[in-house]
Amino acid sequence: MNYNISILKKATLRLQPLHRKHGKVAFISKLPQKAKLFDVGCGNASSNKIKYIRPDLYYIGIDICEYNPANNIKEIADEIIITSPEKFHIEIENRKNHFDAILSAHNLEHCNEPTKVMNAMIESLKKGGVLYLSFPSDVSVNFPSDKIIGLNFFDDPTHNQVINFRDTINYLKSNEMQIIYSAHQYKSFLFYVLGLIVEPFRRLFNIHISTAATWAYWGFESIIIAKKLSK
Repeated sequence: MNYNISILKKATLRLQPLHRKHGKVAFISKLPQKAKLFDVGCGNASSNKIKYIRPDLYYIGIDICEYNPANNIKEIADEIIITSPEKFHIEIENRKNHFDAILSAHNLEHCNEPTKVMNAMIESLKKGGVLYLSFPSDVSVNFPSDKIIGLNFFDDPTHNQVINFRDTINYLKSNEMQIIYSAHQYKSFLFYVLGLIVEPFRRLFNIHISTAATWAYWGFESIIIAKKLSK
């Protein structure tokens, strides 16, 4: 299978679980064999990366459009659902108690109704299933603007709503979800150290060096991993 991934990117994906122990690649790598995964807001090439890492997974992706047909996501994914922003949460709701794992990486902040989407994802999980959420930290509204990297929440015009970290934790807990891991501002050690080195040069010369290093240095990303209780 041609996943349209460069050799360098393949190596990076294989190494990610070592230095981003709570990143989405590490999450995917730990899933049971042949688990059914729902990628909510699958975007441009998520299916390519996930199926390269875990070809055994049954992969279903959902989004509001096919961003780059050249990536052949419909050929690589087991199923792809394209729907409208208005029907996004409804399509998710149609698959109640269906998935072993749900991935929502930088998707909620783009949704028209993020609470309905989150509730739909919980409903779609099997008992004992796991949910991975990542989104811009709510403190990023105070970060310096950098439209190339997207450091401030409002740098991305497609962001609809700031996702409050504490409210999200409380919502999950009140809907029979057990929090396995959470980080208000996720800072993987390796990229944070790299950020310490490159950030002065990035700001001084106004150049893009490493999005991952800048995000880690500032703590741009919130991550929550939760499990649906089996009671």
